[in-house]
This record gives sequence, structure tokens and C-alpha cells, in this order.
Amino acid sequence: MRLASLRACCCFVEALENATDRAKFQDLLPAMLQTLGGALQGNDESSAQEALGMFVDLAGSDPRFVRKHLSHIVDAMMTIAEHDDLEDGTRHLATEFLVTLCEARDRAPGMMRKLPNFVPRLFNCLTSFLLDVEDDASW
Repeated sequence: MRLASLRACCCFVEALENATDRAKFQDLLPAMLQTLGGALQGNDESSAQEALGMFVDLAGSDPRFVRKHLSHIVDAMMTIAEHDDLEDGTRHLATEFLVTLCEARDRAPGMMRKLPNFVPRLFNCLTSFLLDVEDDASW
């Protein structure tokens, strides 16, 4: 039920053509993020991955939509990406969300640069992913 609500919110926001209209719904983000948190707390990583995919799509379509709650959502995604006990797919989707916001600098210039310690924290997270690569003897 919560995933369906999250999907409906994301689809609704993405369907709005005017950025001013989308901005009116930015206060939905904390509730949308609670859906992700609830799935993770309930150890339902498949639902969490589905929710993360929706967040990635939302960030790709309108990165400015998350601007009002940027520090909160980035901190949540970094926490997921850094959490070693979660599945790799979950961690990678959280990282994809962050990278999607970084790549959107033409539509939301300077948004990510304003976050303190974001770049070193993301760099450390990405570097830890490189350390988790398993060696393949045949390669």
C-alpha cells in the first residue's frame, strides 16, 4: 500500500509540467522518504529497491524537486549507501540517486556543491564499492 502511494506521488509530480506547480508538492518528500525507511526497517529490501528506483526516476526528471529537503534526503541516501549490512542492489540504487543529482548540474546548478562534506563522503562510499569487487581467477 505504501509503495503504491509512493508510486502515485512520483507519477503525479512527474506529470506536472510547470516547475512552480511541482514546487508546491515538495513537502511530500519527507513522507515519501518514510516509505523507504519503513521498508528498510521491515527488512523488505525488494520494496526498498523499488522505492529507491522511484526516487532515482524522480531525481532524473526534476532534480530541483528535492532542493527544499536536499540535506535530509542526501543524508538518508548516503546512510543507505554506506550501510554494509544491506544488499548491494539497495546500496547501489541509493548511490545512483546521488550520482543522478550530481549529473543534473545543468538543471540544478550548484545544488550539490552547497552540501558540506558531500564529495568526500560520496568518494569514500564509491571507493568502498571498489574494494568489494570479487576477484575472478579466470579473468
